[in-house]
Amino acid sequence: MIRRSVFFSALVLGMASSLTAHAENPLITDIRNLRNSLPITDASRPPLTLRLADTLVNEALKSRIALESNSSGKGAPVSAGELRRMEQEALSLYEIALRGEEGAKKKPSGEDALKISFQRARLMQELGQVNESLAIYREVGAQSEITSLKRESYLRIAEIQEQKDPTGKEVESAYRKTLEFCQGTDTCAYAHYRLAWYYRNQGNEHLAPAIAEVKQGLFDSKGALREEALRDWISFVAVNGGDGVATLNEFEEFSRKVGKPEILGQLGAAYFVAGNRVAGIRVLELVHSRNPKLISALKLLEEVHGQRDWAAVERLTAQAGTLTAQAATFTDAERADAGNILKRVSVQLDQDKSQDPKIKSAFQEVVDLDLALFPKGPDHAKMMEGWLASETDYATKAKKTESWIASPAMALTNAEQTHLREMLLFSAQKAKAYPDVVAQSEALENLAVAAGNMPKAREYRYLRAHAHYDAKENAVALPIFQALAAVKSAKEADEFAVKSQNLALDILNQEKRYSELTAQAAVWTGNSALKSDSKIGAEVAEMAKVSEQAAFQTYTAKGASPDALAFFLKSCQDGKYKPQSCENAKVLSVQLKDQASLIATLRVVGTPEELASELEAAGFFAESARIREKAASGDLKANLRVALFYELAGDEASRDRVLASILKSPAVKKPFPEQEDALLVMIRETRLFEPSVLSLAWSPKVKAQIADRFEVLGRSTPATKKILAASTENTGEGWAKIRVAEFRVAYEKQRAIGFYGRDGQRKLSQRLDLLKKLSASTEKVLNQSDLRLRFVLLDGLKRAYEELTASIQNSPIPAGLDENQLAALKNSLAELSAPFVERSKGYADLFASELAKAKEPSDTDYANAIAAAKEPTFDYVSASEAKKTSIADAAFDGASAKEALASLSRTPDDAGTLGKLENIYTSAGKPRLAAYYRGRILALQKEGK
Repeated sequence: MIRRSVFFSALVLGMASSLTAHAENPLITDIRNLRNSLPITDASRPPLTLRLADTLVNEALKSRIALESNSSGKGAPVSAGELRRMEQEALSLYEIALRGEEGAKKKPSGEDALKISFQRARLMQELGQVNESLAIYREVGAQSEITSLKRESYLRIAEIQEQKDPTGKEVESAYRKTLEFCQGTDTCAYAHYRLAWYYRNQGNEHLAPAIAEVKQGLFDSKGALREEALRDWISFVAVNGGDGVATLNEFEEFSRKVGKPEILGQLGAAYFVAGNRVAGIRVLELVHSRNPKLISALKLLEEVHGQRDWAAVERLTAQAGTLTAQAATFTDAERADAGNILKRVSVQLDQDKSQDPKIKSAFQEVVDLDLALFPKGPDHAKMMEGWLASETDYATKAKKTESWIASPAMALTNAEQTHLREMLLFSAQKAKAYPDVVAQSEALENLAVAAGNMPKAREYRYLRAHAHYDAKENAVALPIFQALAAVKSAKEADEFAVKSQNLALDILNQEKRYSELTAQAAVWTGNSALKSDSKIGAEVAEMAKVSEQAAFQTYTAKGASPDALAFFLKSCQDGKYKPQSCENAKVLSVQLKDQASLIATLRVVGTPEELASELEAAGFFAESARIREKAASGDLKANLRVALFYELAGDEASRDRVLASILKSPAVKKPFPEQEDALLVMIRETRLFEPSVLSLAWSPKVKAQIADRFEVLGRSTPATKKILAASTENTGEGWAKIRVAEFRVAYEKQRAIGFYGRDGQRKLSQRLDLLKKLSASTEKVLNQSDLRLRFVLLDGLKRAYEELTASIQNSPIPAGLDENQLAALKNSLAELSAPFVERSKGYADLFASELAKAKEPSDTDYANAIAAAKEPTFDYVSASEAKKTSIADAAFDGASAKEALASLSRTPDDAGTLGKLENIYTSAGKPRLAAYYRGRILALQKEGK
């Protein structure tokens, strides 16, 4: 039964607003606490009782919906037990309310009491007290004057009785009562809909009233079509029998009215489901005649075939053939539907033709249609096989076969053409239907023997044996293979003899029958004529190896053991049992974590890349580097890795040789952004770090870093200075010193201009211009400067303006001025210097602001020393330079490194050993080499080792 929640929401009387339920709603707790705090005689207690009950009902409703939508109960707001507790508590509160707070207050009466009773009934119904709730619903429905209350009561009576007995009379009367009070709501449609099912449940003789009622429930209160009701109307009329003429007319009109022409198709489909094929065909024919479609033609074809209307079958088959172009626009569902229809019809016609040979033509036409629509369909081979099986005339068969082969649409491959000519055998092989392969190959063998084609007969006998082999029927396959392999001369040793001998050996090997394997191999290996034959001599030699490998299997059976590893490694090194011995040695080396054996195996069979990788893992960096160097060629990244390995091996001469070749290679004559950082880090620590490296195709940023490094090292050149002078980005200490040098020149230039005496006004203007330029150019680089450089520059700017201010204010005063003239002159000098005082103060404030940012005491001391100096500071000292000490780097612990590398050669994946090596190189001041080991540790962690 479709629940009425599909049509409308349930009526809830006196419910509180929607709440979120997690443990217990705080509102419930608050109301309960407030109610319980009041004496039973308090006038405020009854409303609180009802409000608490209503809130519990509201919370229970939401929880029940959540539990029903999640049948497992996992993740629901409350458990089923908590839900039941809430409902029982609410029910108890409603009963208390009806008793007037246990007799302490006047009992509610009239509609108030009926509302409470209705809520009690709802809760009792949810709690399984259906009979008790039914009695209350009857009472409320009979006594209440509230329309909605009467409607909901009768509706629930009807639903309860319908669950008990769908054919009971009270079901009908209660739904009728519901309709009396439905007042145009969605309940009206729902009640009609349920009445329709009430009559439908009475049996087919009551279909007329069922149809009448469901039609009244087709539209909701807003005029929208109810799809559920429409579906049931269609299903009701479909089982109502008849030829469908009147029904078709009615549905034609209805479909036009609601603008849904697809309803007729649904009606036709319903007729077919109901078994009323006459009416279904009538509807489908009408739909098809108005809009001929390939898919509807195929559906009709299947239906008229069921009616044995052969004329219609031929007509529709022909019509479908004219509509095949529509297949290009088929949906996936239509394509599948069309294929299934044609498959069913072809199967049915295939059965029919055995009873009536005249049907053969219809069957072949349907197969032709299927192949036209689906020339590369999954069943086209079966369709062709069926067509050929239906045809008795060989010429016709051959002609049709040739037409398929020549068809561009089918585009059959050579293999498919062969399959057409040997379809039964090859189809069985493709399906791995081994009994069918055996039966078909045996039949073909007999035909070949009868035709005197013994080579072909041997081929089919081999295929029969191979089918037994594929089916794991070795006991049957082995003697056939042995018989085929029993040849005495090279002339007799055809391909099927060779294959059979090899498969016979394989079966004996699988079953570990090694003595029999040796005997079977001797049939060929002991025949000098076979061994010396140029065509099969190699095969015989291989069989000899298989025979030898019988002993090999003994060690294979031992699994991952040291003696098995020793055997396979020696065999590999001696060139015996290859490639199996080498492969086993490699696998066992990995399983037993024997790195030395793995490397020894790879020296025999490994690729250079594999060997170099394992040598690296074991810490044999020099050998790994030599192997990689041969393959590196002009690959910049590969050569950098080679150089690193030489350095890890302590071979700095080889490292420098590789780096020197890199610096001369074409790879660095054009941009190489992905490797430039790695190359710079390596060469800057070697004798190769010369100013000439600036000629490489570095990015501007890295080139500036290189120039900066030369400046710091005291190896400045005009080129390095030019690069740093043009750089707007701080590249380090060298860049900062260039900026200070530029600042000093500009500072001294403006400072040297005096403006007392003759032409003083012009000279003052000249000095002001230079000072403004100094300020502007300096402020541009402040953002790029480090903290110490900003101290130098800001202090210098502050002093420049202070000196200008002092020079102005200390200008010589002409003799003979009276007091007023002197005061006026001093006032003018003060006004002239005021802006410069302000600028000096501004730079002083900026200096103080930067000083406040200093976190290192050495930076604070540096700033204070600059500020306290009598003259500007032009000797920039970077923080890193200030921290330099005369303490040399720690000595490299060669003994510990050697010990760790020895351990690494045995267990390359030991994180502890790698960590020890990382610490050794870190302590020795070799962070790059330490980083290599850190990288290997991180790779192990990523792999979960």
